[in-house]
Amino acid sequence: MGKKILCVGLCCLDLVMYCKSYPIEDSDQRSLSHSWQRGGNASNNCSVFAEFGIPVEILGTMSNDIGGQFMKEDFKKCGIFFENCHFYEEYESPVSSDWINVQNGSRTILFSNKNMPEVSFEDFKCLDLNNYSWIHFECRPYFEEMKKMIQLIRDWNSQKENSPIIVSVEVEKPILEMMEILSSGDFVFISKDFAAMCGYSDMISAANALCSILRPK
Repeated sequence: MGKKILCVGLCCLDLVMYCKSYPIEDSDQRSLSHSWQRGGNASNNCSVFAEFGIPVEILGTMSNDIGGQFMKEDFKKCGIFFENCHFYEEYESPVSSDWINVQNGSRTILFSNKNMPEVSFEDFKCLDLNNYSWIHFECRPYFEEMKKMIQLIRDWNSQKENSPIIVSVEVEKPILEMMEILSSGDFVFISKDFAAMCGYSDMISAANALCSILRPK
C-alpha cells in the first residue's frame, strides 16, 4: 500500500429523518424513513476517497459509547483507517439530527456536542508523517492547535530527505477568525456561508478577492 491521505476533523453520528414536509412546531408527524449514518466533514471526506479506492485515514476524537462503536464499525466496513483516533470514555459522541424535506430537498440540521475535545497537537505529533502524502484539515475552533500541526508539516517538508506532504484546509463555518487559516494550505476550500460572511455573493468574486491572501506557490 502506498502513502495515505489523512483527514483531520469531526466524527459524529447523523440521525437522518426523511419527512414528507418540514415539521410544524408542536406537531406529531410520521417520517417516511430514517437512518443512522457516520457524519462530520472530515469523516465524509474519507468516505469519498475510500469509494475511489484511495488509502485514507481519519484523525478525530471519538467516544466509546454506542455512537462511537457504530462509527468505528462503519470505518472498518469502508476500509478507512482510524487507529490513531483518540477514544474517550468520559464523553458522548457528537450527534447531528438531520431533517430532510423530500418535497424540496431542504436539509435542516440540529447539532449537539457535549464538549467532546478536538484533535490536539499532542495527538497529531505522535503520527509518523512518512505514512502520508496529503493531509487535509477541517477548520474547526482550535486554531492555535491546527496552526502548530501545519507548522510541524512545513518543518517536515523542509527536510530534503522527506517527500513533501500536501496540506489542504477546508473553511466552512462563517467565523471571521478563520480568515487567518487561508494562508496555511497549499489548497483551500471555502464554503458559500464563509464567502457570504466576507461580503461575496458568488464563487467567482470570492475566489478573485481571497486568492491574494493564499499561500504563494
